[in-house]
Amino acid sequence: MNGLKGRPQILIHDGRVFDDVLRDQKLSIGDLQSALRQHGCESAGEVHYAILESNGAISVIKMTRG
Repeated sequence: MNGLKGRPQILIHDGRVFDDVLRDQKLSIGDLQSALRQHGCESAGEVHYAILESNGAISVIKMTRG
């Protein structure tokens, strides 16, 4: 994962993928989908937030149902 800018970057918010951030951070949609699967998500629609952390890890917070 290249292009880190030293602060966390929001990749997904409420199921909406920010393609411009993926592009800026040199992440492919495949990279993002892989990270989502590792967090138990089948699609971006299940994600409240996905954040590219400053260390290169992707944190995922699922949407709550209710």
